[in-house]
Amino acid sequence: MWREQAIKWGWWIVALNASISILNTGFAYGHWTKHEILAGLVSSGLVLMNGWVAYWQWTSIRKYQQELKEMMWTTLQTPAGELR
Repeated sequence: MWREQAIKWGWWIVALNASISILNTGFAYGHWTKHEILAGLVSSGLVLMNGWVAYWQWTSIRKYQQELKEMMWTTLQTPAGELR
């Protein structure tokens, strides 16, 4: 089913974007301490962008899990003859 695959890949995307965001936080801090304004702004923007993508994907995973749960309960509550 496509929802299980979306949930599995979604967790990978969340982990990847969160780790990149954390890594870019270090780069941004380094740029700001060296007073490199443009590089600091770019790194800070990447921190925000990757953090937002990780959060957005996490909310999508939660939505897919809820849809999967509702579909499962609908299937379990439906009599066997009506499923066909």
